[in-house]
Amino acid sequence: MKHFNRVWLTITLCGALSVRALADTQTFAPIADATIFNFFGCPPAPNGECGSGLGDRLYFGDTVSFGERRGLLRFDLTSIPAGSTITAATLSLTLVRARADNSTVSVRRLLQPWSEGPSIFTRGSGVPALPGDVTWLTRTFATTPAQPWITPGGDFVPTISSSQVVGGVVFPVLSVPYAFVGTQLAVDVQNWVNQPSTNYGWIILGSVGASGQSVAKAFASREHLVPSERPSLTVTFTPTAPISEDIPIPAWALGALGAALAAAQARNRSARRQRLSHE
Repeated sequence: MKHFNRVWLTITLCGALSVRALADTQTFAPIADATIFNFFGCPPAPNGECGSGLGDRLYFGDTVSFGERRGLLRFDLTSIPAGSTITAATLSLTLVRARADNSTVSVRRLLQPWSEGPSIFTRGSGVPALPGDVTWLTRTFATTPAQPWITPGGDFVPTISSSQVVGGVVFPVLSVPYAFVGTQLAVDVQNWVNQPSTNYGWIILGSVGASGQSVAKAFASREHLVPSERPSLTVTFTPTAPISEDIPIPAWALGALGAALAAAQARNRSARRQRLSHE
């Protein structure tokens, strides 16, 4: 019996070498992003709503003449296996336009679906919203029935997922990378992996300046001309089920297994001979 246990232990140890739990890291590009404007001087759109679905920048913060701006972005995380545990998340954004002043920028989880839309904004107050754009008032512009935000400017949780003090872009530096991290950011990703239907992405909020002060800034969007400056989300996770991986069994283990099996066969033959000799 002891010999049988030793053989079984050897087989078990060798088999265990082929299965182990592995952490994984994936980096995602956004599947949608846009800027919304608290400004209603973009005729001939109804209510003068402005949009920017395909612009190369995500604007945020307050301006003197054109109101507040906010950026939205969303990632498809369905390639992360269901049941995975999220251990870290980093949202990487590149500042490409800003005044030199420092201001706090926060990221918060959105509560409603929205669409990117086809409008392209380059500078100023935005361009007239086109059907399918997300705007300050609507989640998807010019649809029937209407799809308004419950709260103008976007519906999002009050809890800050991550924040950074963001400075300016001063010549000759044309871009500055920022990494948004934190426990709550990883919690957001975990919630979206657990319930993909609730993944509406994040909204980027800048500072609202005092009267007569502009603190607006812009991150590169997914349409930005420089691919390395586009937004990305890096997620580290551990799948619930172990990941099978073929690992060669060491020579010493194979040798021990062979010797144990050979010894067991020899003992069995000897025991049979002894039984036959007494019959």
